[in-house]
Amino acid sequence: MSYLVWWSLLLLPWLLLLFFDKQRVKRFFPVLLLSIVLNSLLYQIAQRLNWFTVSKNLPFLTNISPSVYGIFAVGTLLIFYFTYERFWLYFIVNLLFDILQSYVVTPFYVKLHIFDRQEMNGFESLLMMTFMSLIMYMYQKWQDTVILKS
Repeated sequence: MSYLVWWSLLLLPWLLLLFFDKQRVKRFFPVLLLSIVLNSLLYQIAQRLNWFTVSKNLPFLTNISPSVYGIFAVGTLLIFYFTYERFWLYFIVNLLFDILQSYVVTPFYVKLHIFDRQEMNGFESLLMMTFMSLIMYMYQKWQDTVILKS
């Protein structure tokens, strides 16, 4: 069961991108890559500080959830795709997804025994994800100025 969940969260979200405007997807693809880098770093820090661990994982990954490369990455792109030009809408939608992740999805992963929370609680996780979403928004704003200049 855990492998099915992880494989689904890794692969299925990428299929969604086939249904969206390719130019807009390209515009927000750098922020998708930044989300992967930030989440990968977060998982490395979490391992060191015992915040959380991935209990059961795909064979080719160590301590990083497959969702970092799937649903989180594609979800980030889609949130930007639909809300980017309106900061408050972006912030509220992102906050709602972060609340869902912290208080619904992660406890579900814990019940499936594929994820363990140790030193980081739901609120701290929410703060971390919200902070990262602000970094990504500022990055996309900067990215837009770089693209416009070229």
